[in-house]
Amino acid sequence: MNHMKNVTSDRVRPDHLLVRAGRKMRTAARKPGFTWRWLQDRFMTWVVGMPVALFARLVRPVVHLRFNVMDDTRIGVFAGCSSVYLTQKSIGRHKGFVDLMGTISQCDPIHESVPVNKPVYRLLNEKLHFRPWAGWASKANDMLPGREAHTVPLYSMDEDGSCIVQPPAVEVPADIMEVGDRWLADRGIDKDTPVLLFANRDQAYLEQFNPEKAWNYHDYRNSDIHAMLPMVNRFVEKGYGAVRFGAAAEQAIGDVGPKIIDLPFEERREELDIYLGWRCRFFISVSSGIGDLPRMFRRPVSFVNAAPFLTMASMRMKNLPSEIWIPKLYWSKKEKRLLTFSEIVACPAADSYFSEEFHRAGIELVENTPDEISELALETEEILDGRQDLDKESRDLYDRFWSIYLQGKPWAGESRIALSFLRRHIDLLK
Repeated sequence: MNHMKNVTSDRVRPDHLLVRAGRKMRTAARKPGFTWRWLQDRFMTWVVGMPVALFARLVRPVVHLRFNVMDDTRIGVFAGCSSVYLTQKSIGRHKGFVDLMGTISQCDPIHESVPVNKPVYRLLNEKLHFRPWAGWASKANDMLPGREAHTVPLYSMDEDGSCIVQPPAVEVPADIMEVGDRWLADRGIDKDTPVLLFANRDQAYLEQFNPEKAWNYHDYRNSDIHAMLPMVNRFVEKGYGAVRFGAAAEQAIGDVGPKIIDLPFEERREELDIYLGWRCRFFISVSSGIGDLPRMFRRPVSFVNAAPFLTMASMRMKNLPSEIWIPKLYWSKKEKRLLTFSEIVACPAADSYFSEEFHRAGIELVENTPDEISELALETEEILDGRQDLDKESRDLYDRFWSIYLQGKPWAGESRIALSFLRRHIDLLK
């Protein structure tokens, strides 16, 4: 999951602008066609966007205009930021402002971007009314003093818990429900069957998204889909249908029986992303933006293979009680053993976001086992069903973990680690 552009300092040093301009010009010289797109971007920013940004300052005593550019090229950021903003707006958080937004696909001729999912774009556009000129105005606003006052604050993470207590800000269109119901029925899953979504993370989607970029800088977040299959089979035996979520994947899950659908290897139908995000009972995933789509419909998302270890603390995100997580463990190559939670927090790679940093620290990340993943999914279901009873022993485990993980800070509603994981690795709570 990623943050959208947030408000920043008002001051932009002229030498920084010159450096950026020089970088763009060097790129233009290397790439045919880039020069025209860069000039188009500059022209629209100055000729269309700048007058609007200046006008916003002129009329501010009467009406307060704010701008931003929504990233519609990545599903997590797009769904997450839109959902949080719309939810906050529904409870009066943005009262007193006229907020105008464009999208990257509307005002980024340099990269020739397109929406990551057109049905999702249309669904959110009905609420947010994206305008290309507002995107150009946002770009111009970034060049001017006082830009913070005229920037819509966008966050993909629900930091204050608004989305926990408020209903979804968008509804699934009836035609998409009908398409999705037929699609599942054709695969043996009827309307009364609960659906489990599951997904791992690999390089396939990112390489499809931008094949020119080297994405291995954070491949420590990847995991093997086959470790999730025992969990999937267990829930199918319990009466669930199961769908692997996502647009692309490196490995197919193979022939695993009825009521298990490998969506990345089916014919691509973008509206199914909306339908399945809404239709599922819960989603077992990794800490990736894809989880923001089910969360937009208030469906619980539990994470496996979370990395780096402190990632859930750094997110500062409030979650539903049924949204729990388990981390990858840290293996010390030098000492040839697992590090305790205290040792992980103290090591340089506790909050590292680059694969190379783990290598330099002598750390090998250990993926969650099939048993750990199954236990997390069963615990998620148990919480959803209202069957989890937090006795004194369970609360003591939480207290011991949070005292280590939050380094003495009080727990403030951060996403809870799975109790099953703490019980299994109680020796790491030393």
